[in-house]
Amino acid sequence: MNLSLITRHGVFSTADARTMGLTDNDLKRLVGSGECVRLTRGWYAPAIGPLDPIERHRLTALALGREYCGRAALSHSSAVVAQRIATHAVDLSKVHLTLGARRGHEARAIAGHSAGDPRRADGLKAPGVSTRRKGLVLQGRSAK
Repeated sequence: MNLSLITRHGVFSTADARTMGLTDNDLKRLVGSGECVRLTRGWYAPAIGPLDPIERHRLTALALGREYCGRAALSHSSAVVAQRIATHAVDLSKVHLTLGARRGHEARAIAGHSAGDPRRADGLKAPGVSTRRKGLVLQGRSAK
């Protein structure tokens, strides 16, 4: 199967796969056969070779960047890794996103969230989310 037809920036979503007629079972089979790698919930990458932790983080960051496009931007070490800039001793277990402005407010990082669900940040609710002083950190669900 030529997954490059649905791959953008090295990743594709379950929705992208469905445009080619692939089902969830097809994706499971492709992962099982080693043709693609599951990065996080709903996101995959064609298996080109073994993924080291930095490349896995880069691809996961690109996938989440696509998923939250217009609502959040890659930030902190994730933005650096996504640009293939050399890093030293960064935590690759989390993908960092910073929320943008909403409703005409000036763009800035989120300083904190005091009301409601702590997993809810500026109207964006996602599983495995924790807030930091300057941004939003998404726990990447690693699928091995």
